[in-house]
Amino acid sequence: MKITTVTTENDHIQLKFDQKLQKAKLIKRLNRFVAEIELNGQTVLAHTPTTGKIAGIPIEQMNCLVSGPYENRKTAYTVEAISFWNDNDYVGINQNFANRLIAHCLQTEYVQEILGVTGALKREVKVNDSRLDFQIGRSFVEVKTLVNTWYGKRALPTTPTAAYSSVERMHKHVN
Repeated sequence: MKITTVTTENDHIQLKFDQKLQKAKLIKRLNRFVAEIELNGQTVLAHTPTTGKIAGIPIEQMNCLVSGPYENRKTAYTVEAISFWNDNDYVGINQNFANRLIAHCLQTEYVQEILGVTGALKREVKVNDSRLDFQIGRSFVEVKTLVNTWYGKRALPTTPTAAYSSVERMHKHVN
């Protein structure tokens, strides 16, 4: 999956993908990487690229957008975004996609100038017993898709937002 267009409007980033995303419903998560989804009236398997909790809440019956189908994979689809409210209000959960977007930005002269960094971009850099997403010059960047932070700002009438934080993992990286 790749981005073909990026536009901003009212503090939101709108991404155009190279293929149309399909609407589906998450039925249940089988493990950290695989979920059952209902797509076009059929139950199929989908890769879940966020291995941790998704917004700290159960995913059953959550609306989602999926990419695919992909041939020669155990899971033919990938969950790209989730929503509780309506078909126009989705939040991306694909950490791999977020990393590709950040890598693209970090390689631009404009972003390097803003951050005050220069140099070649290195991915998945080993530092002691940790791996960090990026190194550019002498600076390190770790990317997190903090879906729970976004959902915490919205009212979830039937599902409470559970306490979930990626701070523990950040501490591991910093230490």
